[in-house]
Amino acid sequence: MSVKRNIEEKKAELPDEKQIKSVLEQAEKMASIFDRNLKFLYRKEADVYQVEVIDASKNEVIRKIPPDEMIRFIEHINEMLGALFDMNA
Repeated sequence: MSVKRNIEEKKAELPDEKQIKSVLEQAEKMASIFDRNLKFLYRKEADVYQVEVIDASKNEVIRKIPPDEMIRFIEHINEMLGALFDMNA
């Protein structure tokens, strides 16, 4: 099996944008039952999505998934990998 064909098959397995939006809407509805709001953020530096769980009555963030510390760790790893590949080029 060619690498290109394998990549195309993997892409076909990924959910499309409409499916993702539907799942996120369901998650937000479920959270509102527990007086919580969800905020989805794309953290470009780490190339990951982060979810903020917000107490709706106080409008304050009560949890971040993954936590900020993990986001910073991923950012540092990406920086080190970038520097390593720049030195090897």
